[in-house]
Amino acid sequence: MILGITGLYIIIKRDARHMHTISNIYWGMIAGLGLLQMILLILAGVHNATAVQICQNENSGVNADQCAGFVRTSMALLGTCYVIWIAVQIYFGFVIQSFAVNVLGKHRYGELRTHAMEDWDAKLELNDGHVSRVGTTLTWKSSK
Repeated sequence: MILGITGLYIIIKRDARHMHTISNIYWGMIAGLGLLQMILLILAGVHNATAVQICQNENSGVNADQCAGFVRTSMALLGTCYVIWIAVQIYFGFVIQSFAVNVLGKHRYGELRTHAMEDWDAKLELNDGHVSRVGTTLTWKSSK
């Protein structure tokens, strides 16, 4: 929850320095949760017989084949939901990463533009408000 609120604050503020960090944290969270869900799904498959036994104990009128079918269906639905959930999380990971790269690119371009304008102003001040032609192709052709 704290990470989500911090992420929203950084997105609203468009803080380029921290956007990349938030993107990396989100990818790490996706990897960790995906691994945990995969382990839990494997453990549920390993303990399939226990789940069938619990189903028979809870529902006295249901035989073992019906309970096995219920457990198999629930495992298939759980696996499908797992794949869909991870796909959605990966999509949002790419969205966050794209936004971070976009904000960082605009931040870098803004700094580059500021430096270029400062250099331009300095050149104008050195040449009494005139643009110097030294080093241009026009002066190179005239020197031949």
